[in-house]
Amino acid sequence: RLIRAAIEQRGNVAIFVGGTGLYLRAIVDDLDLPGQFPDVRSELESSEETSELYCRLVEVDPLAATRIEATNRRRIVRALEVTIGAGRPFSSFGPGLMTYHENTAVRLYALWIDREHNAARIGDRIARQLEQGWLDEARDVGDAGMSRTSSQALGYLTLLDVAKGELSINDATDRIVQATVAFSRRQRAWLRRDRRLHWFGWTQQSYSVVPGILKDWRR
Repeated sequence: RLIRAAIEQRGNVAIFVGGTGLYLRAIVDDLDLPGQFPDVRSELESSEETSELYCRLVEVDPLAATRIEATNRRRIVRALEVTIGAGRPFSSFGPGLMTYHENTAVRLYALWIDREHNAARIGDRIARQLEQGWLDEARDVGDAGMSRTSSQALGYLTLLDVAKGELSINDATDRIVQATVAFSRRQRAWLRRDRRLHWFGWTQQSYSVVPGILKDWRR
C-alpha cells in the first residue's frame, strides 16, 4: 500500500503482476489481515474433535461460525486462533474474501489459458524444477523437519516418498502434475468469482495481450 502510494506520488502507475489471490485482494481491497498466533494454534490443533472446536467458535464468534462449514477444520482453527490470540472476533477483521468491493479504482486483468495448454505449461515447469534440484531440496527439507506449512506445499511429501524409495520419480512427477493442475483449476474458479476482473485469452505469445489491456485501461 505504501509502495503504491509512493509510485503514484511520482506521477506513475503501479502495476502488480502475479502473486496469490490473497495477495491480490490484500492490495486491491486493503484487507485488514490478522496476525499469526502459533502457540494458540498448536493448542487448538491438539484437539481431535472438530465438532468441539466449531461449538467453541459459535460461542466466541457466532458471526464467523455462520461463514464457515462445521466440518472445515482448517478454517475453524484459524478463526479461533485469531479470536483468542488477537483478543477480538475473527469476523471483526472484515467480511472475508467472499465479499468484493465493486467500486475500486484498480483495474484488474487476468489471462484465460485453455486447460490443455495450462497442463502442458505446468508439466514443463515441474520438469525444470526437478532438473534444477527440487528432489534434493525436498530431501533437505525433510531432514530438517517439515513444518505444517511446508508439508502442505505441493510436491514435497510426494518427493520425500521418492527419497525413501517408496515411489518412482516418474510416478511422483505424474502425481505432482495432476495435483498442480487440480490446484490451478481451483485458483481459476476462485478468481472467476471476482466480477471486476477483465479476462483476456492467452496465446503462445504472452505479450500479444498487452495492446488489448492497454486499450481497455486507457478508456
